Amino acid sequence: MQLPSRISARRSSRRGGATHWGADLVGRRRLGSAELVGRHRLASVLAVLVVSVCALTGLTGAPAMAETSTPSPTPSREAETGAPTITITSPQENSFVSGTRVNLAGTKSADSSVSVPSLTGGEPLCVVNASPSTSWQCTGVVLPSGTIGLVAREYANGRFISETPPLTLRVLGAPAFTTAGPYVNAGSLDGVGWDGASIRILFSSPVSAVQSCGQTVGDGYWYCGIDPGRFPSGTYQVQVQQSWPGSITEWSPASASSTLVIDRDIPSAPVVTSPTEGAQITSQPVQFSGTGEADAYLDVYVDDVSVCNTRVSGTTWSCTGQGIGAGPHAVRAVQQDAAGNVSSPSASVAMTIASAPSATAAPPVVVAPTRPPAAPAPTPAPTAVPAPSVAPVVPAPQPETPTPSPTPVVPDPPDTEADATPPSTWGTPTKYGDAITTPGQTLTNNVWPLAAVLALGWLLLIAVPLRMVATTLRGRLALHGPHLTGRNRLSSERRQVEEALPTVSTHPAFVAGGMLLGAALLAVLASGIQGEVRYIRLTVAVAVGLAVLNTGAALTVRWAGRGRGFGGDIRLVPLFLAVGAVTAIASRVAGVQPPLVMGIVVGATFAMGIAARERGIVQLAQVAAIALLATVAWVLWGAIGGATGTADGFWTSGISEILAATCLAGFGSALLLLLPVLSLPGRAIFEWSPPIWAGATLTVAALAAAMFIGERFPLAAVTVGAAVVAVLCVSIWAWSRYVQQPVHGR
Repeated sequence: MQLPSRISARRSSRRGGATHWGADLVGRRRLGSAELVGRHRLASVLAVLVVSVCALTGLTGAPAMAETSTPSPTPSREAETGAPTITITSPQENSFVSGTRVNLAGTKSADSSVSVPSLTGGEPLCVVNASPSTSWQCTGVVLPSGTIGLVAREYANGRFISETPPLTLRVLGAPAFTTAGPYVNAGSLDGVGWDGASIRILFSSPVSAVQSCGQTVGDGYWYCGIDPGRFPSGTYQVQVQQSWPGSITEWSPASASSTLVIDRDIPSAPVVTSPTEGAQITSQPVQFSGTGEADAYLDVYVDDVSVCNTRVSGTTWSCTGQGIGAGPHAVRAVQQDAAGNVSSPSASVAMTIASAPSATAAPPVVVAPTRPPAAPAPTPAPTAVPAPSVAPVVPAPQPETPTPSPTPVVPDPPDTEADATPPSTWGTPTKYGDAITTPGQTLTNNVWPLAAVLALGWLLLIAVPLRMVATTLRGRLALHGPHLTGRNRLSSERRQVEEALPTVSTHPAFVAGGMLLGAALLAVLASGIQGEVRYIRLTVAVAVGLAVLNTGAALTVRWAGRGRGFGGDIRLVPLFLAVGAVTAIASRVAGVQPPLVMGIVVGATFAMGIAARERGIVQLAQVAAIALLATVAWVLWGAIGGATGTADGFWTSGISEILAATCLAGFGSALLLLLPVLSLPGRAIFEWSPPIWAGATLTVAALAAAMFIGERFPLAAVTVGAAVVAVLCVSIWAWSRYVQQPVHGR
C-alpha cells in the first residue's frame, strides 16, 4: 500500500491551553497559508537540531566519560586480520583479593608477549615472553591495598597490538600492631590499618578465640580493648585481621603473631623508708628511698606536690628532691606497674625541714622516665594524693598504607608508538552508559534512601515551582516576535492554523526518521564523542533504542485511547525535541554523567470534547509505558554486565549500547514528560488528578535517581541548580501575585 506523499495535520484540541503542535502522521490535503506555517515548523525543527548540535560539538573539548583521545598507531597485521585481543579471565571484575599478591591469567594471540604495567611507572608488574600458546598467566603479582585498576598489554615483534579494559580489584593487605611486642598492659591493643575497615583479634594461645573490636579504623589507626570477662590476666599469642570497608565476609590475611601480657592486678602500695618518721632535714636536696614492685614507675609527693620520680630496680628505689619549704611536711609515694595499673599511696611519713632553701637554690627538677603504652586502670587513691605526675604516653601510629581513594589506581596510558592506545574499530567498545548504576549496585550501595530524597527534591524544587510559574503567567505575557512556527500567534490565528495544519512536501517517514535521528545525536553528544568509527555504531545503537521507546509510546497511546472508547491519534511533537536539546546542553555544561536526555518525539492528540479524565489516563499510560521499557532495559543492561565496560565486538557492544540508551532516554523522557507545563503529558495528568500526578512523578524520579547516582554524578551541583530554579520560580510567582497586580491596578 502506498503511503501518503504529504504530511497533513489534524485539528488539535486544547485543554487549559495545552496544545500539541507538530505534524500529524496521517496525511490530509490542506490549503493556503497553512502550508507555509507547516514549512516554518519544519524549519524550526531543523534550526533546533542545528543549534543544539553546534552547541554540543563546541563542548566536546572537555573530557567526556573519562576517555582520552590519543594517536593510534598503524594497526598491526594481526589486528587487521581480526586476531583475538588480549583478555584477563582471572580474577573477575571487582573481585576481592585477600592479601597483596594476586595471580593473573588470560588469553592472547599466538606468538605474542604480555606486559602488565606498573601502577606508578617503572618496571612492569609482570612480563610474559612470546610463545605459541594462546593463554598467559602471572603468579604472585604484588599490589598495594585499595581499589586497583590493572591492564594487560599485548605485543608482537615489539609492536603494540591490544590492551584490556581496566580490571578493577579490591585489594586488602593485613593490618599491623603499633609495635612488634610484647604488649604488657591491662588489656588493650592498637595499630595501623585501612580506613573504614573493621578489626578483629585472633587469639591462638593458650586459648583459641576471636574478639571483634567495636570501632573501625580511622585515620589509619585502630584501638581494641580486650574483654576482661573472656580474657583474664595472663600471656596470650595474638594476631589481627581487618575487613573490606562495609563488608562482613571479606577479610584480609592475619598479621604476624605478637605477645600480649594482660596484667589487671593492682600493685601493692610502695613503702617509704627514708626519710624516717619525724626526721629533721637540715639540708637539701633531700634523699628519698624505699621499696616497691619490680620495674614499676614511682612518684614521690611532699604535701601533694611531686618532687621526684624513678623506676623500681629489683625491689628498691631512690630519688632526690629539693626546693621544699621550711616546716613540717608529709611524704607519700605511688607506683604504677608496667601494665599501667596504679597502686594506692604509701603510708604517710612526717618530716620537718629545719631551714628554708638558699635563695640561689634551683627549683625542683622532675625527670619523667620513659614508659611504654599502657591503658591506666582505675586508681583507688585517696583524694589527698594526686595521680602520678607522668601519664602513660601512647605513640601516634604511622599508617603503613595510604588513605583509601574511591578512584581506582590505573596505569598511565602508553605514550610511545610501541605503547600507544590500540586502534579503534567497529567492534571497539565505548564507555556510553558506564556511569549508570546497575540495579544490583543500588542494593549493595544503599542508594534508595538518597534516591527517595532526590525524587522529593525534584517534585518540590522543580516540578511544583514550574507549575506555579506557568499558572501565574498564563495570559499575563503577550509574546511578540517573528512568527517562525505559529506558536506565538494570537489565539484566533492559531485556532485557524490548527483547523488546517499544513501540507508539507516531505514524506512523513522522512520527517519522523529525521527527528528520531536528531534526538539520537543529542543523546550521544550529551555524553561526548570522538572522531572514531565506533561512535557511528553508537549513534545507530542509540537511534534503535529511541525507536523502541517511541514505538512503545505510540502503541500504548493507540491501545489506551481505543480502550477508553475513542481513537488515540499520534503526532510528531517538535516541542519534545526542543526540551531534549535544552537538557542535553545542560547535562554537557554541568558535567552530569550519565546525562539527562529526552528521546521521545511522538505525543498523543485528542479530538475536541474529550474529557480531562480520559486525556489524563491516556497520557499517564504513555508515560508508564516509557518508564516500564526503561526499567526492563536497565535490568537487562545490569544483567549482561554492561557496567564492567568489557563488552567487546560489534554486536556485543551494540546490544549493550542499545540497552543503555533505552534506559537513559526512557527515564529521562518519563521524568521530563511529567513536568506539568506547556503541552507536556504531565500537564494533562496534573489537571486530571494532582495526587496521581505527584505519585507518578515521585515513582519515576526515584527510579531515575537510583540509576543516575554514581561516582561521577555531580550531586552538589545538581542540588544547587535545583535550588536556584526553585528560588527563581517562586520569585517570579511572588512578584506576579503580590507586586504586579497593584501596578496594573493604577
